[in-house]
Amino acid sequence: MKRIFSILLLLSFSATSLATYSFESYFKEERVLVAKYLQANQSKMQQKASKYHHDHEFVTAIIYPELLRYNYIQDFIETSGLEILYMRYGANTADFSIGHFQMKPSFAENIEKYIEKNAEDFYHYKKLIIKHKATPVAQRKLRLARLKQMDWQLMYLHAFIAICDHKFHFLKFTTTKDKLRFYAACYNIGFHKKYQNILQNENSNTFPNGPKYLGTQFCYASIACAYYLNPKSMQ
Repeated sequence: MKRIFSILLLLSFSATSLATYSFESYFKEERVLVAKYLQANQSKMQQKASKYHHDHEFVTAIIYPELLRYNYIQDFIETSGLEILYMRYGANTADFSIGHFQMKPSFAENIEKYIEKNAEDFYHYKKLIIKHKATPVAQRKLRLARLKQMDWQLMYLHAFIAICDHKFHFLKFTTTKDKLRFYAACYNIGFHKKYQNILQNENSNTFPNGPKYLGTQFCYASIACAYYLNPKSMQ
């Protein structure tokens, strides 16, 4: 009898351990908050998309998982100490997510460097380049101030898409969904990463807590595509 009870207990535990969550249920509360945020900022986001000739829903889908993550962790966010470390020593010492779009200083730095290197092809984004006359500390301070403002985050976001178009011009995507999966993966791990690493990230369940976390995780690119294909269901 004890043996039968032990087996049943083991099976019950195994079933619980193997249970999986959909990201829709996992981020149930966050989805409501994100829907309100997108509704409140829809006009501004659409204007920026129109200005840079990008599809509004495509752009929103790329950052949708980060909007979920922002609301998921906002109660634990405290970056003042990290900001000081970044200003003094740079992204190698302190690199952390900022704002609703969860952009890191290193992300902004990589965008600025790419635009400066290819200035002729990025005329509309030259405003992002920080003058080198400023000291490194002053440059980092300005970058942090930018990343706390939605208008600047939107400009960095659209610059990111333009960079992906430029850097990966050789790629031929069969569908917009395929393109979105790749761009979302680029946003998640960095457009500067190796091509094979980006492809691997397209199907990796490492969101929202990173690859070392052993708990429930989801695929960033899959969430982005789910939003793009049916945004109303995410509300």
